[in-house]
Amino acid sequence: MMKKFLPALILLCAAFLVSCKTIEGVPIAAEQKFGRLWVTSSVDSANIFLDRKDTGKVTPALLENIPVGKHVVQVFRSQYFSIPDSVLVEVAENRLDSLFFTLQVVQIAGDLQVSTTPDSALVIVDNLPRGYSPLTVTGLSEGAHSLKLLKASHLVEEFPVDIIRDSLIQVDVSLTLTRSVLVEHFSNSGCVPCVPADSIIEKIFLEKGIIKTVSLGYHLSFPSPNDPMFLAARIGNDARRAYYGIPGLPAILIDGVESLSGNILETELRNKIDGRANLPPGAILEIFDFQANQNSISGRVRIQALENLDNTVLHVALIEREIIYTQQPSTPWNGQLRFFDVFRDFYPSKDGTPVTLSPGQKQFITFNIPYNALWVLDQLEVVVFLQRSSKEVVQAAWTMYP
Repeated sequence: MMKKFLPALILLCAAFLVSCKTIEGVPIAAEQKFGRLWVTSSVDSANIFLDRKDTGKVTPALLENIPVGKHVVQVFRSQYFSIPDSVLVEVAENRLDSLFFTLQVVQIAGDLQVSTTPDSALVIVDNLPRGYSPLTVTGLSEGAHSLKLLKASHLVEEFPVDIIRDSLIQVDVSLTLTRSVLVEHFSNSGCVPCVPADSIIEKIFLEKGIIKTVSLGYHLSFPSPNDPMFLAARIGNDARRAYYGIPGLPAILIDGVESLSGNILETELRNKIDGRANLPPGAILEIFDFQANQNSISGRVRIQALENLDNTVLHVALIEREIIYTQQPSTPWNGQLRFFDVFRDFYPSKDGTPVTLSPGQKQFITFNIPYNALWVLDQLEVVVFLQRSSKEVVQAAWTMYP
């Protein structure tokens, strides 16, 4: 079987002019390519945003290790507006592209002061993240602006604000606590009934949104033992199968305690998610300082207990949002080429980190996952969840939100 497959693998790598990685003769991924951007502005010290995320750099600056493909670049400096307001750029491998922004002084400006209860909500003004509440954004042009407030474990708040010349506009918002339901779904690239199940799961995720649901997809060793997504994260995939005692595929666990298997019924899955979403969360989970680069995927998780957390474990899981193959990835094969929210690794291990907190207590836990060239950098996200010894998940979060 391997002898038949390897010539096709060689042709695949040659066709795309990339270096292919394999595990046991199965194509896992093409090596990711990167380019660079040199960003300048007519007035220095403008904050640089890549794909609407603050890079932490100001003009003039070199942005390195940008995945090849299309990206949106913006700059912001208080009391200025940029021309153009954004640039869509195609980053090419080993190429340095230059972008220039003209900054013009805002002649009529005002300020915006944002506070929230609780604090530390991400403040987004005109689609650009400006920092965390409480926050004052200065030098905004007079007129209408959009304001969005994001905080993990809370519903999004979004509304327009009118900036008045030489005035400070104050906004104070009470955020609404919510439960993010963890949906762990088990599949395999040779599992035929997993194809319609995946379609149902993804449809409901899109319907519920990235606040209400958190997605984590494992790949098991059957019916295809050479499923590349199983092989690339065998220890973690096997551990979760053993933890839940998964007998067959497809299978779904909702918050660790509600299960579905076999023929996945859309209405039943939706109802089970809704039932869990209506329960109060046991904690507030937030992820700060998330970074993914060619060295590591890192960040900090803040846990705030809302009830007693004992015999509880924090799991930190790395996922790849989308994996697309250009040909059959395994034998047997179910005909599926696209897979979503694929599990890649646990930190620090499959066993997680024990947590013991009383209501109101907080704890920070850092994570640092070494980068693996098999992973597509701009598709990586982190999922975190608190799970009791009873297997109940009391809260989940991911870097998709905020």
